Parts: sequence; C-alpha cells; structure tokens
Amino acid sequence: MGCNGCVSVGRGAGRGGGNTVRTSKYSALSFAPLLLAQLFAKKAYLYFLLVAVLVFVPPVSPVQPYGPVAALAFLVAVSAVREAVE
Repeated sequence: MGCNGCVSVGRGAGRGGGNTVRTSKYSALSFAPLLLAQLFAKKAYLYFLLVAVLVFVPPVSPVQPYGPVAALAFLVAVSAVREAVE
C-alpha cells in the first residue's frame, strides 16, 4: 500500500500486521537527517563545513563566503542525489 519496496510475509499481510521486510535505507522523513549525519561523520565533509563556517568570520577570512559554501553545497547535493538513486 504505502510502502515502496516492502515485502509482506505471513497471514497478516493484508491487515497491516505480520512480518514486513523493508529494502530501502531511508524513509521520506528520515532521508535528510540520516544523510547529513552520515555525510558529516566523514572528515572531508567536516573540513568543508568548518571552512564554510570560518569564512563568515571577517578577521579570519580574506575571501568572500560564496566559494566554500558553494563547494559544500555541491558536495552535499551530489551525495544526496547519489543516495536517492540507490
């Protein structure tokens, strides 16, 4: 019914009960939080996040914040599309 990629097993399959096996990694509500947690657990993404935050501090950064923020947004967007396809 409402579960894409679910397989119902047993007698209660039609009544909402029984055993259900989900083959998807994410649900519609958990996609963004789980993806971001998974991405920022990696050191490379944390580095880009740190740089993106530091460019907003004027004494620390001599450059405009658009470059590092755009790089982080691009990496997150590409990773999100890749995970959504899988």
